[in-house]
Amino acid sequence: MSSCRKGTYCIHICSSRTETRVGKLGMVGFEPGHYLYIGSGQGSLDRRIQRHKSRKKKIFWHIDYLTSNRDFSAAGAYIINSTERLECQKAGQLQEIIPSIPGFGSTDCSCRGHLFYAGNGKGDCRRVEEMMQALGFEKW
Repeated sequence: MSSCRKGTYCIHICSSRTETRVGKLGMVGFEPGHYLYIGSGQGSLDRRIQRHKSRKKKIFWHIDYLTSNRDFSAAGAYIINSTERLECQKAGQLQEIIPSIPGFGSTDCSCRGHLFYAGNGKGDCRRVEEMMQALGFEKW
């Protein structure tokens, strides 16, 4: 892993919780299951992903409320290496496939949300991989 790669990432998060506080969004309900969060790492893609996978951190972004909570776990990550900012484009494409959590991770853009619910079924991990490949992401 290079520490200076740039690009767009997707964190695959598993949840067992149904409700948690998320900053100014307040209490947000979460179905148990798989979630996908799309973000940008234009400073350092790898450092951003490593930060999201760490539980101990200063809470800064909406996603930090989940990734620092023991009821949520980062199950994997996917990336697109690019200096082009693709985060909103990919969020829009994913929105056409699965529902987003309104307002989550999108306070600095016009997207509906950057966190998506991918279900809680037996084959959902495979489905996540297939969606990521279809959107041009590769495993981190």
